[in-house]
Amino acid sequence: MTSLQRLTATAYNLLNDMDTNVDPCDDFYAFACGAFTERTVIPDERSSVTSFYLLGNEIEIKMRKLIDTPVSTDDTSATVLLKKYFNSCMNKETIEKRGLQPLHDILAKMGGWPVLNGSAWDDAAFHWTEAVYRNRKLGYSQNDIFWFGILHDLKDPTRNIISLFDPALGFERASLIRGFNDSDVQAYYGYMVDMAVLLGAEPGIAKQDMEAALHFKMQLANMSLAKEELRDVFKLYHKMTLDELSLLAPTIPWVTYANKLLEDVGHQLSVCRPTVEHLTRQSVGSGRPVEGWCCSPPYLPAEHLAVLRIVQHSYMLYRRNERPCLRGGEPARLRCPLREPAHPRCPPPRAPFTNRVQANYLLWRVVEASVSQLNLASRDARLKLFGQVYGTTEHGPRWKQCLDDIMHRFGIPVGSLYVKNHFDQDSKTAVLKLVSDIHKEFDAMLLEAAWIDRITRQRAIQKSKAMTYYIAYPNELLNDTMVSELYEDLQLTDDDFFKNMLDSNIFNTNYFYSKLREHADKNDWREFGEITAVNAFAKSTNGITFPAGILQGTFYSNDRPKYMNYGAIGFLIGHEITHLFDDKGRQFNAEGKLQEWWEPETRSRFLDSVQCIIDQYGNITVDRVNMQVNGILTQGENIADNGGIRMARRAYDRYQSSEGREPALPGLQQYTSEQMFWLGTVNTWCAVYREEGLRQVMRSSNHAPSFVRMNTAIKNTEQFARDWQCPAGSRMNPVDGCRVW
Repeated sequence: MTSLQRLTATAYNLLNDMDTNVDPCDDFYAFACGAFTERTVIPDERSSVTSFYLLGNEIEIKMRKLIDTPVSTDDTSATVLLKKYFNSCMNKETIEKRGLQPLHDILAKMGGWPVLNGSAWDDAAFHWTEAVYRNRKLGYSQNDIFWFGILHDLKDPTRNIISLFDPALGFERASLIRGFNDSDVQAYYGYMVDMAVLLGAEPGIAKQDMEAALHFKMQLANMSLAKEELRDVFKLYHKMTLDELSLLAPTIPWVTYANKLLEDVGHQLSVCRPTVEHLTRQSVGSGRPVEGWCCSPPYLPAEHLAVLRIVQHSYMLYRRNERPCLRGGEPARLRCPLREPAHPRCPPPRAPFTNRVQANYLLWRVVEASVSQLNLASRDARLKLFGQVYGTTEHGPRWKQCLDDIMHRFGIPVGSLYVKNHFDQDSKTAVLKLVSDIHKEFDAMLLEAAWIDRITRQRAIQKSKAMTYYIAYPNELLNDTMVSELYEDLQLTDDDFFKNMLDSNIFNTNYFYSKLREHADKNDWREFGEITAVNAFAKSTNGITFPAGILQGTFYSNDRPKYMNYGAIGFLIGHEITHLFDDKGRQFNAEGKLQEWWEPETRSRFLDSVQCIIDQYGNITVDRVNMQVNGILTQGENIADNGGIRMARRAYDRYQSSEGREPALPGLQQYTSEQMFWLGTVNTWCAVYREEGLRQVMRSSNHAPSFVRMNTAIKNTEQFARDWQCPAGSRMNPVDGCRVW
């Protein structure tokens, strides 16, 4: 395309989405996106359509052309893996022929699923820890009772440690805590029963056993933290040794548990305890062995754990008359007899969960994790659930399902293939300049903020200066040898999709578990993320990431006026920078360490401003579903929206002061460059939702719907009213607003 053609296409897309019958001072989102929402038809397999999704579609089409081709001699070994996985996924004939047998074989290896085996199931042979160990060996999740993984220490981001957290539930906690009779929970229960019957269970037994298993899941959900409670990281962080954890929850064999999960990557832990004669010489909690301590090699000194709520979950597997709880945000081993009133942090007592219930739940999670690799009948059972919860009524195209799986599972070789074939290398340099320009505006805002005291301001400036940019892709992705070596231990086939899934699961788990004794490097190229993702990220280690996937299309182009780029990707850049200083990001210092570095009076003023945002958004009702925005859950994104849009608008002013005013796009000459900035911003957030999908966003997402995000952030930005000459008191220029940054 010529430059003129690109400009014309940009103008056409904007005009095609706008509804110029709407007063921009009354509802700017409807003005910028009204035609988009009217004409866009949501595919039957989707709950929403957004600009992010549409760009992702374009990337998937490009990737299919690279992967859905015969293996050639020019392919790297990593590319061959992608093609084999794709071919096995597309081999519907073989998948249908094998039916449910691959899953039956797995269930047999795991000791059988009680709902299928009936009285023949061996209750005495079951223990939940052994079930977790088998999951690990066979390629399934180890995180169904609690989450176990290797992450960097939040207070020492150069060190990787074992981390424990709430379990992966596989269904929204916000729905599960509403009770068994909630419509979404009933749909999930129906899915459980349908799959059990499909696998051969007697319907009456399936209903009975799956109801008990679902109650187990609901109990896990009730004891897990709500998303709103995850924002105060200090209250989540409880670092301790394995010895200390064993005292806290003594019925779980923690050293054995960790060693069983880590043994396949060569890590083994041992707990050191002092002999009597050395007990007075050095504290057990120091983490350093001394001569005379009883240690079995290989030794990992008092391996620390970041324990985040795990003790809460062990009560179901605890001694019958005792439950652990949290009191005052700190873990404590408390006696909570089931017959006494529950502590506020303890769930209401239920009858003990038997081995059969535990096994039925854990094996259900195996079944649930296998459905995508099974036959159409299994996926139809899941589709019934999706229809109730999300409003989707059809399976998506098979190739898209397979490609989506590959892009999430093999992000590094997918990213390598994509950037070598489709990414405009000049965009990386240009976007780095744009990031730098917008970052300078944040620095200026720091200096202007009268509410920040001198000491906190100095620390904030230090953090801003230390910020790292991760743009497009790491250069190592262009090195075929490095990418292929990363996957040299993974073997896949062309015709066994089920086995490929399990083998790749084992490979990925081994990769992450192997990091335990590695130095945690925030610049590790392998940790960049999905290069093809149409998204952007802020890292607690004080960095912002913009993958190649989002540096194109409606978000960015070298061949259009800069007001479009400052408005679109520029807003996202400001958004991610602000995240590093939002209610959660502000808890990490310049080095990415969890630390309270704000002076008390400034912290108090900051939290007052945050409360204004919480209250403002929390008072918005979305009439279509008659639900209020969750101001607490969405506060981080809302703070980032407000700061990001202000930052980007200021940066564009500075650009114009330096480079001069820009020409209008064809057909849009009636709008100023400043007004075009706002159109460029909001156009990237045009979206349509099914009612069911919108309800899920309102209930569970930390992002408010697009129309709420855009209009509210704009209302809080005084420059918008000046650019569009909105009268005071109009909907888009209210008398009262909120501002954090």
